[in-house]
Amino acid sequence: MRLNRQFTIVTALGLALTTYAAVAALKGWPVIGEHHHDERVMLIERLSVWALFGSALSLLLPGRLMIVCGFLIVTSLAIELSQILRPDRYPSLFSAAQILSGIVGAAIAQLVLMFLPRPP
Repeated sequence: MRLNRQFTIVTALGLALTTYAAVAALKGWPVIGEHHHDERVMLIERLSVWALFGSALSLLLPGRLMIVCGFLIVTSLAIELSQILRPDRYPSLFSAAQILSGIVGAAIAQLVLMFLPRPP
């Protein structure tokens, strides 16, 4: 029962991130990495957010790195495909490749969890 609840939470987080990314761009809400930044700063912000998101998912699903990576990839692809709704944006492979930082964040979180003492 607990695993089903964890999957529901992870799926809801991915859906919420995808929905916010699509709606925020259409409504003009604040987003991470707006164009008033330098491109390097914007890249670091996006990589950091994906790494934190991957770490959070990893903490919610300990020991299930492949499932976390699958959720990260699906969320990234959904965000990129939602850019079809915006006429001034287009999906790019480089933006989708930023998910690698999420996978690295998830792997680091899994390593940290591996070395933490487990309750008896």
